Amino acid sequence: QDNVYKAMNWATVLYYNHAVGKELGDREVKLWGSERDILKGSIGATSKIKNFLYNRRLLNAFRMTPETCREYVKTINHFRPVSIWSYVDSIYQLARFVEREGLEVKPVPATITTAGTLTEEIREFVERVLSTKVYNQYGSREVGPVAAEGPEQKGLAIFEWCQYVEVVDSEGKRVPPGATGEIVITLLSNYTMPLIRYRIGDMATAPANEDQTTLGMRRLGTVTGRVTDYFVRKDGTLVHGEYFTHLFYHRNWVRRFQVVQEDYDALTVNLECNEVPAPSEEEEIREMILKVMGRDCQVRFEYPASIQPSSSGKYLYTFSKVGWN
Repeated sequence: QDNVYKAMNWATVLYYNHAVGKELGDREVKLWGSERDILKGSIGATSKIKNFLYNRRLLNAFRMTPETCREYVKTINHFRPVSIWSYVDSIYQLARFVEREGLEVKPVPATITTAGTLTEEIREFVERVLSTKVYNQYGSREVGPVAAEGPEQKGLAIFEWCQYVEVVDSEGKRVPPGATGEIVITLLSNYTMPLIRYRIGDMATAPANEDQTTLGMRRLGTVTGRVTDYFVRKDGTLVHGEYFTHLFYHRNWVRRFQVVQEDYDALTVNLECNEVPAPSEEEEIREMILKVMGRDCQVRFEYPASIQPSSSGKYLYTFSKVGWN
């Protein structure tokens, strides 16, 4: 990812923040993943400087306990942000905690959610409990921000100056309006590593009316796809599923992975491999899991020939069979 790509992505974020009422320098809260905070107890110096310059408070979404959730509510009420950026499930779990505990949260003008499917039920619940307006945003680590809702909340506007987005069938042909297909993206700004018709692994419904626009841009239909859940420890601590996905980045021998929580103290790691991993790789992953799930957690590794998608076509990279009550 070159500097042109990074500058374009940052400009897109600034543009979108302005569209939903947040200007540069306005206060913001980011309920986001922080691996360093989990493993080392604090964020790095660079992140601290960035948060200061951006007038931002970072709240760790990778581990949420009743105690931390209560502190997050205090931070929001004291800091009075103009906007909150959050994983979909993280803000939903925080809203559930607020309602269950009968807490008061001062209104926040805008909450932008990403890294999950924002259902209307979740949107309405979060808006009611947290006195905010929730906007859906879609993007990825590989390509940056792709599309987001405007103030009217009527569909995802594609940031067409950054990438060209298509919804295609299994043969790579564009699906008709209203049909569901796979999202493929062609980057327009990253000359160091061009991605052309890149299969990002998510599914979407092509807009029924291609003439309709949001923020003056072409719309992307409803996005479905990768799902991450919270994993639950016996003591009620929540560990965001996104934490486990980070364990497999930059491991070239992994073709596809899936982490399943079978019980409070039992996880299965399914790995579809390009080659047989060294024993040290498996032990390193196990150790990183035990750091957040507890030393008594049983971690089992399985190596299937292929990891199949769910009946809806989604690849469940993390999945918990344990509910949070």
